[in-house]
Amino acid sequence: MLLVDFCAEAKDTNLLQKIYQQINRLHNQLNLEKLKMQKQNQTKRKLRTRTLIQIGGLVQKSGLMDAFTIESGEDLQDYESIHKAARLLGFLSHCLETNDFTEKFLTEWQNIGERLLRYEKML
Repeated sequence: MLLVDFCAEAKDTNLLQKIYQQINRLHNQLNLEKLKMQKQNQTKRKLRTRTLIQIGGLVQKSGLMDAFTIESGEDLQDYESIHKAARLLGFLSHCLETNDFTEKFLTEWQNIGERLLRYEKML
C-alpha cells in the first residue's frame, strides 16, 4: 500500500511540476507581449510627436507665429500667452470652416506650399 501511495504522490508531484512550468511559460509569454505593446505605443507616440513638431515648423514657416506675435519657445498654455493660442486656434478653425477642400484648392495650396518650401531652402 505504501508503494502505491508513493507512486501516486510522485505522479502528482510530476504533474504539479509540469503545471507550474506551463504557468511560468505563460507568464513569460504574457510579459513579452506586454513589452511588445509598450514598444508599439512608444513608437506611435514618437511618430505622433514627430508629426506635431513638423506641423509646428510649418506654422512657423507660414508666418503665422509672426502674425500672432508668438515667440519661439513661448508657452502657449501659460496664462499670459493663452490669448495668442486662442487667436491662432480661432483663425485656423475659421479657415477650416470657410474653405472648400476640393481637389482644385488642395492642388493650389500644395503648389503654394512647395514654392514656399523651395524658397526656404534657398535662404
